[in-house]
Amino acid sequence: MRPDINKMTLREKIGQTAIPAPPTLTNGMKKYGSYAKYFKDYPYSGIFIEYFYKEIDANSSSDSEKNNEAFTGESVELQRLSLTHDFAEFVPKFQKELDIPAFVCCDAEFGIKGEIFEDGHLIPTQIAVAAAADENLAYRRGYYWGREMRSIGMNWVFGPIGDLSASFFATHAPRSFSDDPQLTARMLTATLNGLHDAGMVDCTKHYPGTGHEFRDSHFSFCCINDTLEEWSDGQKQVWKAAVDAGAKTFMTAHLPLPCIDPTPVKGRFLRPGSASKKVLDVLRDDLGHDGVIISDAVSMKSLAATFEHEEVLIECFNAGNDMILFCHDDYFDIMERAIHDGRVSMERLDEAVNRILRLKEEMGLFDGNYISAPLTAEELADFEKINFESAAKSLTLVNNENNMIPFDPQKVHRAAIIAITEYAPFVGYLDEIVKTFEGYGIEATVYDGLTSKSHLTKLCDENDIIIYACYLNQGRPLGFPGFSSGKAMNTLFNACSCGNEKSVAVSFGSTSIYYNYFEYVDAYVDAYSDTPETMHAFVKALLGEIPFPGKPPMSHKPKLV
Repeated sequence: MRPDINKMTLREKIGQTAIPAPPTLTNGMKKYGSYAKYFKDYPYSGIFIEYFYKEIDANSSSDSEKNNEAFTGESVELQRLSLTHDFAEFVPKFQKELDIPAFVCCDAEFGIKGEIFEDGHLIPTQIAVAAAADENLAYRRGYYWGREMRSIGMNWVFGPIGDLSASFFATHAPRSFSDDPQLTARMLTATLNGLHDAGMVDCTKHYPGTGHEFRDSHFSFCCINDTLEEWSDGQKQVWKAAVDAGAKTFMTAHLPLPCIDPTPVKGRFLRPGSASKKVLDVLRDDLGHDGVIISDAVSMKSLAATFEHEEVLIECFNAGNDMILFCHDDYFDIMERAIHDGRVSMERLDEAVNRILRLKEEMGLFDGNYISAPLTAEELADFEKINFESAAKSLTLVNNENNMIPFDPQKVHRAAIIAITEYAPFVGYLDEIVKTFEGYGIEATVYDGLTSKSHLTKLCDENDIIIYACYLNQGRPLGFPGFSSGKAMNTLFNACSCGNEKSVAVSFGSTSIYYNYFEYVDAYVDAYSDTPETMHAFVKALLGEIPFPGKPPMSHKPKLV
């Protein structure tokens, strides 16, 4: 039963407005021995799943109960779990121990596999969805994305992303749909409809957008320098489409939007969007969103550089964020002081808590609706079919001089796949290309970069196809998405110095790779995602079994002034 807000303690109300940072949650678990005991003293509204732990018997000698990530805390030994069935078993037990059931949040922008769990599925990126430009595929991808998360106990996903890829150099570009507001609005709406039909709560992000910024607001003080007309005709239309599609919640970005709020802070900075009541009032009053609003992580530099720690929390809450993301345990004491000294009103707190409890009620959490049924065999097969169709329909042939592609599979016996990346796991992902080639009777080998020009000369002599398989994405590496390691730069320096007539470059991530590194290459493909299905589809298209139907969802060249 939904709790009576008038009977809740001040600490319980404050807790409903916060999601703890993952390290905070882990430290609390270590100290208290269980989430239930920790949440008694720190009654947070939910947990964010980046990784999770369970208590194990410290006296147990069973290797199956321990792994090399287990550690001993002050009062309990914990084990990091990495399989979905363990998590699905954990969630109902965790929820039943709480006085108020919890949001179980995640990003999972690329699916639950890899970043969170060892099993489950990867899904094509949003930019791949836009390249395919198929609203039915976007809906079905959104549905199965949500369906899989709900089937293991997650109930609130921090996505989809509605930010326009307005800057060619933007770090977030591969995570967005497009630089076209109409295309973005269509794909966003279809994705939201799929998520909602799966019983998953969305968190459309990052309002008010990112503008033409190329910097990463995790590390830099960023700003949206759009005019009011530019923002209204572009990004605002995307947010309107999301509200019209019934977006349940929104996440706020920390970037200032001076065309709406040019207020200076401390005479030096502009007020971050997440801390601007003027900016958030547009979402509430103009666009008509009456659901929960949550800030992005409050430790991000675009916000944290503007205010002192205590000010960050109070400014964001008073601006209209109902929830603050990635708090520390001191949030409770800070908010209690702010309530008592009048910096935060009880009316504002109750307004936020009522929205949060209403959302939990709509989710069925007070009725024990913690988890949905597992995916059936038919659903799993359809999920994988959708992933392949989305990947295949997104494949974009950017360059194809002399009609090099498709290659005749009868004339190809060996292929060399040269990885160029700053993200080490990607090299292993390329085994999926090897497997697909082998299905055609073609021998393929992955090389982690080139060591020299003579290395490439040898590969060209021994192989019928040379593939430069590239990958960059936000966070892979951190900061600006460019190649910087000696291995990558040496490979790029020697790439295509011979064998051009048989060489193909392909990006499984950022579209900027073409302009920045491979504009000269005769054959270039944008594949947009690093999923197994994308790797399979790429090889099939390379060998002429399927076409390259994708259309670029954003420009392959920057607009330089």
